[in-house]
Amino acid sequence: MNERDRLLKRLSRKTPPTLFRGSSLQQSMPHGYAFSQEEHGAVTQEEIVRAYDTTKQKSRKK
Repeated sequence: MNERDRLLKRLSRKTPPTLFRGSSLQQSMPHGYAFSQEEHGAVTQEEIVRAYDTTKQKSRKK
């Protein structure tokens, strides 16, 4: 399995990256996406954005 396949498999779970779970960053930034300036990566920005279900309400954890 190559890097692209691993990334797409992880994205197919439709869960936010572990890096942002429970962090103060998530609380201070309620919505939006941040991307690096890398071009021609293993997974396109479009594939990443479309992997998340934006119709679901975010849970309010405090």
